[in-house]
Amino acid sequence: MPTLNFQDLLTYYPFGLSIPEALDREQICEAIKDIAAFSTSTLPTLLYTGEYPRGDSNVRANSDIVTKRFTAIAEVLYRFAVLDHVKLPEKVGALEDDVLDFRVFVGLGAIATEYYGEASYQSLCHLLAAFLVRYKVERILSLDRAFGYEDAFLGGHDLSPAGLEDERFITVEEISIATGLKLETIKNAVSRGELPRDRQKRIAAWPAIAWMSRKDGFPWGVTCYFLDPHLPLNGQYADAWLNTTTDWERIYSEPQETVSTWRIPRSHRYVMVNSGGRRQCVLTLPFEPSNELMAVGLTNKTDRSKESTSHFHDRGFPGGRPAQLWQVTVPSLEALKGVIEILSRASLNPVTHTNNEKSYS
Repeated sequence: MPTLNFQDLLTYYPFGLSIPEALDREQICEAIKDIAAFSTSTLPTLLYTGEYPRGDSNVRANSDIVTKRFTAIAEVLYRFAVLDHVKLPEKVGALEDDVLDFRVFVGLGAIATEYYGEASYQSLCHLLAAFLVRYKVERILSLDRAFGYEDAFLGGHDLSPAGLEDERFITVEEISIATGLKLETIKNAVSRGELPRDRQKRIAAWPAIAWMSRKDGFPWGVTCYFLDPHLPLNGQYADAWLNTTTDWERIYSEPQETVSTWRIPRSHRYVMVNSGGRRQCVLTLPFEPSNELMAVGLTNKTDRSKESTSHFHDRGFPGGRPAQLWQVTVPSLEALKGVIEILSRASLNPVTHTNNEKSYS
């Protein structure tokens, strides 16, 4: 009987595709129907009689019930694989049972295909592999940490059927699944030293997750920042964080989604974020950042007031381009939280002027 360890699940995996592209929901549903029919009709009849089912067989199939159950489980796994934040079921223990049963179900698919030439199970292998990579990433970020809300995330729970191997390291294949990058691209990044390895040539997990989180195809960025706010932050995830977890109001978004401007509630303060940035998070401020603001960990404080700037500085701030323009780099979510706290509690203070009118920051 096939062991179906993690490497077995990767057979024919379409490396180089993002997870939503790699997982075909129609194929997943068809595979579940085929395996359900095999496990409830074909296999029992073979075990009872040694022959394939005939029309007058007294073995009664319940494939519809099995199909319904495993389709529901597959939908949960699919959501965890392709979406960022997914609400956990009320009883996480039930999810643990479902993962175990799904692995057994996929094993039945392997038996059906490899021994009897029936059914197809590869799409279920790919689904399970993507789910397990998601779980491993969250588990790594959850271990030895106590932020008070980790129980709300998949990685905050010990799902023994996930069968994780060494959680201190991550493989080229796992990185490829998570990012949608080709295996050769990952190997080149390793050779350039972007993904550090130890003497046994194992890739360290946390630096790899930090590297993955800045890639376009990585689907779980906001969740990762919830679990570890010290991960390197970029503009795209900073913008998503402001949108999903604060009461700040987005008042401008550049048509090509390069930048966005946010108004801080109950004030006339505005902050521009490089919302399309994948490498780092840069804030553009219509006022000089104070020492208190810089003390949260901001870097690269630069005065852009006298420089010719892009058109979105004219359109992105109410009243036109501010008289002052300062930029700072936000290295982590922890630092961004500090910025949010300081600016949100600050009172109205007139500090800038446009050419035509007074504005506030």
